[in-house]
Amino acid sequence: MVLESLSDLVETLRARITAHARPLTKSEALTRYALIDPLLRELGWNTEDPALVIPEHQTGGGSADYALLNNGSPVMMVEAKKLGTPFGDSVLSQGVNYCLMQGTNYFSVTDGQRWEVYETLKPGRIDEKRVVDFDLKESSPAEVCLKALALWRPSVQSGYGVPGTPPLVGDIGTGGNVQTPDPSVRPTPAVVGKVDGDAISWVPITDLEIDGGQPAPVEMMFPDDSSVGNDIPN
Repeated sequence: MVLESLSDLVETLRARITAHARPLTKSEALTRYALIDPLLRELGWNTEDPALVIPEHQTGGGSADYALLNNGSPVMMVEAKKLGTPFGDSVLSQGVNYCLMQGTNYFSVTDGQRWEVYETLKPGRIDEKRVVDFDLKESSPAEVCLKALALWRPSVQSGYGVPGTPPLVGDIGTGGNVQTPDPSVRPTPAVVGKVDGDAISWVPITDLEIDGGQPAPVEMMFPDDSSVGNDIPN
């Protein structure tokens, strides 16, 4: 997955929601096909591969719309709703119960536009279990890209469902200090920060590729000096 490709997809999905809102609000199947499946695939979850994704997964307490797998075991359950469906207590408790039945640590609910991810085994109220939420239309594309990386397959499979709001979307792994990039050498149109030793290394977004052996970016900076990202604890 290239971040530029993810950003392009976010723009495509935003336009699709605007152009086809009426039919999407009437059909969960269409919402899944047009909005949810493309984002899952872009984040590494091939919805056609039963080694990675099982639709209508039986949990003992019901059927989860998607089970995202690692070595055959669910690592995240995803509950899909048609566009515009409120995420009420019954929806959230249903998804959490699916996870508790299987000992699955993470649960996500989405209507294709809004996404929320919960750490189901974390003690506390349901709102305290939420680790990330984003809205494809209400949030900026850059913010959506960074928060969506909480659903990135290598992160989820390795157990970095990243608690906190907003979450860290990569493995910091150092505890070192964050250094800001030198404005005189900042690439354009945008740079993304990845942890490199005791600092963040900055690379142009157009050159960035993420694979399973690399931590996800933790910050994105634009030519006007604005940025989207997360503080890294010392």
